[in-house]
Amino acid sequence: MLDLYSIPLKGDPLTLCGGNVGDAGTAESCALVTPIPGVDGAYAVGDTKREGQQVRFTERELLNLKDWLNNRFGGVAA
Repeated sequence: MLDLYSIPLKGDPLTLCGGNVGDAGTAESCALVTPIPGVDGAYAVGDTKREGQQVRFTERELLNLKDWLNNRFGGVAA
């Protein structure tokens, strides 16, 4: 099994913002998504509020998570 955490990331992450505006409108959430080099369909996902902390997933793991979220919460994950 490949250890996705052993592979150094390259390049800037894609930043996706929106959603959580917090109580005062100052806590916007941004997800950072970076493809993991050399592994098709594998990504590092982080949060701008927790810089340097990330989790890494294969595409299959992300799809399984999406399916689980849809089953658990009634189709909220696109």
